[in-house]
Amino acid sequence: MAAKIIPNSFQSPNAYVDTAMELLTGEEYKCLSFAARHILGWQDKINSREGVISLSMFEHGYADSSGTHYGGTGITRAAIQTALEQLVTFKLLLKLGDPTPDGQRWQLGDTPDFDALKARRDRQVEAGRQHTAKATAARLAKREAGTSDVPVRATNQEQYVGRTDAGSSDVLNQNHVQNHLQSHEITRARIFDLYEQTFGMITPTYVDDLKDAANEFPVDWLEDAFKLTKDKGGRSWPYTRKILDGWQKNGRGPAPAPKSEPPAASAPPSELHQKLAAALTAKKGVSDGSQ
Repeated sequence: MAAKIIPNSFQSPNAYVDTAMELLTGEEYKCLSFAARHILGWQDKINSREGVISLSMFEHGYADSSGTHYGGTGITRAAIQTALEQLVTFKLLLKLGDPTPDGQRWQLGDTPDFDALKARRDRQVEAGRQHTAKATAARLAKREAGTSDVPVRATNQEQYVGRTDAGSSDVLNQNHVQNHLQSHEITRARIFDLYEQTFGMITPTYVDDLKDAANEFPVDWLEDAFKLTKDKGGRSWPYTRKILDGWQKNGRGPAPAPKSEPPAASAPPSELHQKLAAALTAKKGVSDGSQ
């Protein structure tokens, strides 16, 4: 029988949920929550609101004398250090004295600078908006010139076509169509999964830009970009977005091999291919008749 989690609880400041949660990054919120748990969760630390916590504890957790294990944040040490620096900057955590062999003594801040946090959020939102607008304008310009190597995403699956450098439209080969039809259905959910696997909890700052990227790029581009980000030690979504924009602007070489698993389509592949060809033929006939 699973152990009950109530009344095994501690009292956390309301402001951590009411105000801080939407303003902090996932890494910052994890570190703040961990510190609160290991300070306010112990009777002898509540009044002083302070306790010694090492980077190793933040990262991996620790075991007490009885062998009970308390989990860590599950994020990298580098990300923890960056998050703690920001929490100190915004006065959510205070450093007391120098580090000791047992770790740093931390105190929960009583007067966090939420105005500064909101200003940071507003700057990030505006920067993301400008970046998206610039990338979208560049993408549309390339598409109008007929030189974009990003597949055109049609809202109707039966009109899913690719553009060549000459500007003509071709029905994609059957496997490529299947791959992109599947991508069209799962990309938005997939990009959120990829973000959390790479950086941790999604922050509100990047939600809109992630949705835009899901509409702009095929799922295989996104998967490869997040993998490259991780391999190169990238620590934020703007790093991944820069990779994608670079591929869009300069090309990325041979496309990765299509995924082997079939799409979740109700029609057999041959029938689907026929529908695509018929739709394209009808569209071409209308275009020829208007000339």
